[in-house]
Amino acid sequence: MPCQRHRGMIVVAGLMNTFLGTSLLYSAGIIHFGLLGKYRRSPTQVSWASALFSSTFFLAGTGQSMTYSGTVLAVGFYFHDNPSVPTGIVVFGAGIGVFVFPTLTEFLIQTYGIDGAFLLLSAVGLQVMVFNMCIPTHPLEIERKKRSKTIWMELKLIILEFRKLFSTGAYLCFCISIFCWSASLNISLIYLPQYYVSTGSSPMQAAMLMSLYGLTGCFARILIGMAASDADVDGKILYMGSYTLLGIATLSLPVLGTSFPGKVFYSTILGLYSSGVWSLLIPITMEIVGVKQMPTAFGMELLVGGVGFLLSPIAGGKIKSEGDDYSLIFIISGVVYFLAAVFELLMILTMKKSESFNERHNTEKNIDIEQHLIEGPVGKDDNNITESAQESSV
Repeated sequence: MPCQRHRGMIVVAGLMNTFLGTSLLYSAGIIHFGLLGKYRRSPTQVSWASALFSSTFFLAGTGQSMTYSGTVLAVGFYFHDNPSVPTGIVVFGAGIGVFVFPTLTEFLIQTYGIDGAFLLLSAVGLQVMVFNMCIPTHPLEIERKKRSKTIWMELKLIILEFRKLFSTGAYLCFCISIFCWSASLNISLIYLPQYYVSTGSSPMQAAMLMSLYGLTGCFARILIGMAASDADVDGKILYMGSYTLLGIATLSLPVLGTSFPGKVFYSTILGLYSSGVWSLLIPITMEIVGVKQMPTAFGMELLVGGVGFLLSPIAGGKIKSEGDDYSLIFIISGVVYFLAAVFELLMILTMKKSESFNERHNTEKNIDIEQHLIEGPVGKDDNNITESAQESSV
């Protein structure tokens, strides 16, 4: 099949996209600290500027989210038979960026100031244009676009898809879970460097600890992706367990963070259990809604996560302004991580058993399914496509 030949190129280009184009978000805490030094205003006021940088609604955040969503969706289309490992490889690029960019950003701020750092980081992000051109549009996506010849038809299709998505209890629970961990994770990324400095670490040590978070996240993205690709492993359980353990660790941070080894331990745990989940979003989404609705569903998930990323630093700034330390911020963050795990459990209990989870190890059937998706009528239901693929393989 023609699209099979593009798979290796898509993985490499996707990895570079996530490394260069979406990893700036994870320097938000370092930039927040730089903004405090420049404006010398209250943390609550500067939190607005950090929220603008890190959310998917404004300028760089919008471009970063488009880069990430487009890249991951391309992987989902080309590897819909078993997306866990290729998705893990692609998001591994973001893990490398998380390891590199905090220290690099701190160096740029110290050398060129916050304004110069923004200019140089934006120049790095601009390089994703080259790698985006290396990712061809999947035939199924081309067929989807042919269905809506006018903006009005496209709008109607989107509304119908949203109604179908949110009438599914499992998907609604999944979105709430994503909102919870997005809000809590952004609090960690923005306030953790300041917390480390307030407990005796230097700014460079805080940046190195955030780089440790990125380094461990690199391995987590690959390992979780490989584990979820096993037909006997349920990625939804990995997702729920990750945020349960991360919630426990975050609640313990006011005790662990008083010593440097404790900070190293928490940064490691944060990287392992928050980063690996990015390899599971596409597989879980496909299990809930199928391949046809994956683009709309995944876009909505990023939107929900963006709302969490936008609101959390503002709420965290208000909480910080009422206290002298960061303990309450991270206690609330730990509770919200637990809520993410609880809603994932509710999703598991409400969703139907996925056919893709039972059959994804059967390569012959998956190739047949992909052929039907490209050559058959796009309007067919996913179940009919699967059934016809099974009949052709008998």
